[in-house]
Amino acid sequence: MIKLAIIIVLILIIAVIIAKFFIYKKEVVSLNQQLDDMKKDLESNSLLKVGLNDKDLNLLASQINEIIKVYKEEQRISRRNNLKLKEEITNISHDFRTPLTSIKGFSALLSAENNLSEEKKAEYLDIIQKKIDNLLSTVNLFYDMSKIDSLDEQIKLEKLDFSMVFFELLFMFHQDFEEKNIKVDVVNEENFSNDIWADRKSVERVILNLIQNSLRYASSYLNISSMVMGDKLRVVFSNDTDKISEGDISQIFDRTYTADKSRSDGQNGLGLYIAKQLVQSSGGEIKASLLGNEFKIEVDFPLFSGNAKETR
Repeated sequence: MIKLAIIIVLILIIAVIIAKFFIYKKEVVSLNQQLDDMKKDLESNSLLKVGLNDKDLNLLASQINEIIKVYKEEQRISRRNNLKLKEEITNISHDFRTPLTSIKGFSALLSAENNLSEEKKAEYLDIIQKKIDNLLSTVNLFYDMSKIDSLDEQIKLEKLDFSMVFFELLFMFHQDFEEKNIKVDVVNEENFSNDIWADRKSVERVILNLIQNSLRYASSYLNISSMVMGDKLRVVFSNDTDKISEGDISQIFDRTYTADKSRSDGQNGLGLYIAKQLVQSSGGEIKASLLGNEFKIEVDFPLFSGNAKETR
């Protein structure tokens, strides 16, 4: 009787093992089928599901699902980057094609028209020169961007009198603002005289790009103010505009993005992208906002501290 009982127990154990083996095999087949379905439809958001309440199988499925999530996220990023690259290529082509087409057209007029007045010739030559200047400006911006993106830009942090750098650059555009009937007000001038800790060339390019951006988008006024915020000097550019919408704000610092979809002025959106990269490289921050029709850019430059040392 004892032997019979042992045999029965052994048979039951073997039966349970075999049953469990087939259940596991069925579950593995199910997991393989799910993976096959995922391979056929890589766009789906499906994840592996385990029908068996088994700790090890659930852990395995969980680990595989994490890999699937990472892969799908990389897919999404890759697709987004590809779309962005195509858009950038389109924008870059437009930035070069538009002025070149204009130059070609006016050059043809100068060559074909023998009875052009000296006044007309001068007008056409002036237009050609401006288009060439736009092209050179665009090339320089792309060059700056490539240096920044490749980390070839040399940063030298030093003590800077912000007012000297700022007012010298602002004065250069006095006539441009007058020609566009844009009233410029500088508020809290005493704060501009604070020393900041930054790279001179970077600060100059940031201010230059922000002034040019204001010239491009302002309708009637530009207010520039500054204030000390803890260990930062905040400089605020505020102007009215009818060329920027709320939807532009989240992309305003993106590479080659421009709120002017027609790019009728021959300019691209690289200026603000470069400004952001340069501000951040010196430990500062920059942000943009739109309230009603007032567009505002705030830049925080680190204030100079007596303990700071020049770095390269």
